[in-house]
Amino acid sequence: EALLQRKHGSFPVAKALADIAQYYGFDGWFFNQETEGATQSMASAMVDFLTEVHGHGTGVLWYDAMTESGSVGWQGALDSQNDAFFAVSDGMFVDFRWSPASLTSSAAYATGMGRQPNELFAGIDVGSEQYGGQSQMDEIFPPKAASGVSVALYRPDFTLSGDPSQFQEREDRFWVGEDGDPSSSKPDESGWRGMSAEIAEHTTVTSTPFVTSFGTGHGHGWWHQGTQWQANDWNNLSAQDVLPTWRWVVDGSKLTLGYDMTNAWQGSQSVAIAGTVSKATTIWLY
Repeated sequence: EALLQRKHGSFPVAKALADIAQYYGFDGWFFNQETEGATQSMASAMVDFLTEVHGHGTGVLWYDAMTESGSVGWQGALDSQNDAFFAVSDGMFVDFRWSPASLTSSAAYATGMGRQPNELFAGIDVGSEQYGGQSQMDEIFPPKAASGVSVALYRPDFTLSGDPSQFQEREDRFWVGEDGDPSSSKPDESGWRGMSAEIAEHTTVTSTPFVTSFGTGHGHGWWHQGTQWQANDWNNLSAQDVLPTWRWVVDGSKLTLGYDMTNAWQGSQSVAIAGTVSKATTIWLY
């Protein structure tokens, strides 16, 4: 309720949130009002609040929970219960209760509002499903008559659970597939093909030349020009390099690639390549 307090006709908190986003350089805010007890007037004020946040040039993503009556009622769809929030937001996270039919109806509803279906994000609880969510991915991205909505991944950080030494293997399996080749993405024993089977790759490289040392933002040491400066575990995502777009696509000889945290020229990692080169071979990176 304090969030929606007005002063001189505007929302001080809305301006503060916009200032924070602009100062730290992130896109915007994800709003999940999932607490019971709100009223219809508070829901109306929330629409005004989101409008003001967005008006300051800050991105707004709405979660499908609070309805326009003020109550919490997850729709699993875009409909007349939540369209006012979507209308003043850049996108909406569609609650996990969605179905293929509700995604189709939601896409049509968005189009009727003059919006794009891909501004709706169908949620998958990958923190719970982990590698068992392929059937849901197939429902969001069916081979034919796709609804055109996007996907929202809840808790993809599950790859950090368990044995820390298996993190990179689990991370690669989730994003690329167990075969480690985004150009094939064959299903594993769980049927999981990897996110790369559904989502086209994008690169952060916008111009050349660019420099990278393949650092992932964490490691077991730090090297400078081939000399190890320290041998302690560390993590700092702000020190992450421009990482390869394709991990890994190899044309030619059968080679195995991965990050090596035991030796580097600069930073924390190098790319380790193992195998026998018996013919002309290209490793696609960017």
